[in-house]
Amino acid sequence: MSDLAINLLASAIAGVVVWLSQLIVRRRKRMRVEGFFGLRATSSALLIVAKQARSEWVTAIEKADVSAMVELAVLIKSCGVTPRLYMHHEEVPGIGDEVEFCIGGPMSNQRTAAHLRWHMPGVAQGTFEEDPDGLTIKVGKKSFQRVRGEVEYALIARIIIDDAKRPIFLIFGQTALANEAAARYLVREKAALSRTYGNAGNFCFVLGLFGREVYGSHFVRLVDDITEIAFDDLSRPARLTDTKPQSDYAGG
Repeated sequence: MSDLAINLLASAIAGVVVWLSQLIVRRRKRMRVEGFFGLRATSSALLIVAKQARSEWVTAIEKADVSAMVELAVLIKSCGVTPRLYMHHEEVPGIGDEVEFCIGGPMSNQRTAAHLRWHMPGVAQGTFEEDPDGLTIKVGKKSFQRVRGEVEYALIARIIIDDAKRPIFLIFGQTALANEAAARYLVREKAALSRTYGNAGNFCFVLGLFGREVYGSHFVRLVDDITEIAFDDLSRPARLTDTKPQSDYAGG
């Protein structure tokens, strides 16, 4: 065999090895993403979105919430899963049978309100009447109050109910822009979050969105991990005075 043929064969073998290595790396990354989110190819996932603040139309959606849905839909599709969109007031089939991404706070998304009431008793939010400026997220004794022009907050949680097959991801910001920022953070930091939290169990953390007038939804920082407080005392019965959704809510 000539030197040229040997060199060509060696190059071909090296190319195949590199291609296979890259394929394995990509597959492993995708498997980590699928495991973290509970997404499995050929299945579907739910995207449940809040109504637009103060809109007369029950199907109106904030522009930033649409952006949040697009971020999540691209993620879902990249795992070979079909996203299915529901408005928060629509009847959603089952709970825990499909991966669910629930966008918006408890006053604009009744599905979020139910998740907080029954599965995250440590978390609440001041109503618009009580707290028109701050829209404070309350977690145990901690409070995260919006400061106009400076900072607003968003909560991200993974809820796994009993032996449910699939998790619920809650994306709950004080404004629609905070929802968008949180969704982008969840997608961008998925590898790091997978290493931190693994593929099983609940988690909950708070993000801060800073300088929205300058940076929009792009300047986001992790503020606090509140997992232990958020899921505290799950055995207690829900109170009749727990937060109910209100259609005229100005945040989320």
